[in-house]
Amino acid sequence: MSDTHNSFSQEETLLSAFKDNNFDIYSLVWLDNRIDTDEYIHAQESLKFFIDHFQIFNESGPCEEYIRSTAVDLRVILIANGNLGEQLILRIHQLRQISAIYIYCMNIEYHQNWTKQYKKVRND
Repeated sequence: MSDTHNSFSQEETLLSAFKDNNFDIYSLVWLDNRIDTDEYIHAQESLKFFIDHFQIFNESGPCEEYIRSTAVDLRVILIANGNLGEQLILRIHQLRQISAIYIYCMNIEYHQNWTKQYKKVRND
């Protein structure tokens, strides 16, 4: 399977998770240090149609600070690349604000292994 096919498949999965939902109480947080590539920009633009509160971070520290500072009645959906996500999820998965976590990365098999222990990480 090519990288291009994997990235389109991941984008379709993310978009399908957001369709037909009411996201007034949700904040979408995207953590990735490669957020300025065409692939990521396209995915982010597509997701902005479904959710108003959209924050983008390229470092895990400020991202974690933002998530921890959100009100507990706000639900955060986190999209993270595999490497940064692996570092951050350990520290934030238990927070009430975290509703769902999606890993956006090409090495799907590796990330499915370590994410099994976190019930908020979604594969759908």
